[in-house]
Amino acid sequence: MMGDFNEVRYKADKFGSNFNAREADIFNSFILNAGIEEIPLGGSMYTWCHRSAKKMSKLDRLFVSSNLIVECPNISVVTLERFISDHRPILLREACNDYGPTLFRFFNYWLKMDGFDAFVRDA
Repeated sequence: MMGDFNEVRYKADKFGSNFNAREADIFNSFILNAGIEEIPLGGSMYTWCHRSAKKMSKLDRLFVSSNLIVECPNISVVTLERFISDHRPILLREACNDYGPTLFRFFNYWLKMDGFDAFVRDA
């Protein structure tokens, strides 16, 4: 589930307006009971901004099941720049960078280390 939930989870998710602990508890209980997990948001700390820029909140989030995290461990969420809307767009991505096998390097000074020959023979 991804979208604008119009509720915050923590006091730090709001700037310039009152935090309602009871509403946050209800939202957090819903998340717990649904068995979903939030993917940490990269980019800006807040996803919504009042036109005066004196109030900001983190209202937009991505929640997934534990199974998806196991199947897609490289998913991430990042906010983009806000243009027309009062909300920042959110980009969901799965990045898996495979740079190939790790190169093996041999250092000549290993030959001079005590016990190196025995280590190679034992291995």
